[in-house]
Amino acid sequence: MAEHMINILGDMLYTQPVDATKDELPSPEQLKNRILLKAKKLKEEGKGEEVCNAPVPPSRKKRISTDNLPEKRAEADTKASVKTQSEALSSLVNYCEATKFSTFEQERKYWQMSSFEETKAFQIFDNEAITKDFLSYNSRNLSRIYPKGTRLFSSNLDPFPMWTMGCQMVALNFQEADERNLYNRAKFLQNGSCGYVLKPEFMTGNSLNMPNIAENAIRLTVHLISGQHLPNANEREAGQIIEPFVKINLHGHPIDQNQWESSVVHKNGFNPIWDEKIEFIVALEDLAILEFKVMNKVVVGNVDIENLDTHLGSYAISVPMMKEGYRNILLESYDGRR
Repeated sequence: MAEHMINILGDMLYTQPVDATKDELPSPEQLKNRILLKAKKLKEEGKGEEVCNAPVPPSRKKRISTDNLPEKRAEADTKASVKTQSEALSSLVNYCEATKFSTFEQERKYWQMSSFEETKAFQIFDNEAITKDFLSYNSRNLSRIYPKGTRLFSSNLDPFPMWTMGCQMVALNFQEADERNLYNRAKFLQNGSCGYVLKPEFMTGNSLNMPNIAENAIRLTVHLISGQHLPNANEREAGQIIEPFVKINLHGHPIDQNQWESSVVHKNGFNPIWDEKIEFIVALEDLAILEFKVMNKVVVGNVDIENLDTHLGSYAISVPMMKEGYRNILLESYDGRR
């Protein structure tokens, strides 16, 4: 595998060893157009704990262990097979050396990174006592958040809490067409979809203190005027006329979470007019994403059943990208099709 990577990727594969004299990762500009390999490195011989050569009698627990059973041996072989056992492959790992996470207090080099299952990451997010520790960790080291194994149908985790804690890589199932992938596209569109977005300064400095909300908050006013040629919902008869309304959701830091809903325009999907205004106070605009979700109101008899409202299309944009003036936005489905 190491040979294939070297031959196929060529100069794009970054193979230089880490610079131990520095205390921070290279910048994206320094690693531009380069590919870094993430894996565990083989431990160098002679390092680590000394092993005592004196014979030690097995403990009672050891004597009655079931480790020698065939299924236990197969499990152990499987775990061993996924570890980096190739010296050639290990030598290609530099600034993304994978290490097992135990605590935030453990000693680690700046080029060592850990992966967190979403359940563990949400436990950290819900615990205010250690949330700042994770923020501090992410100011120097890389972290990767991945979906829990019980997501058998490729559903996605909510990425906003992870972005709020400064996590650099929040893994999503791209094959799932949902609102989380819509937010992900909006998040990284603000840097031309080049693959990364710079974090706010308060997430990269030494103090890691939240900015003064009263001084940094902005007032965002949205004037919803009208729509044109709104699509009919899937699997609906062409003769049925939609009754559109708009949900405007503000996502980001927990203190910025907000939503608003327009009135329903009856029997008009051609050129509905709302002429309504909504105002949001955004404390941390660098983390905020505004979503426009156009829905079709479903009424059975005289009963308004919210769960039956159908999604017609959405548009999401990072708040720092918004400009003053009139704008015409193009709706898209959750899989990115317009």
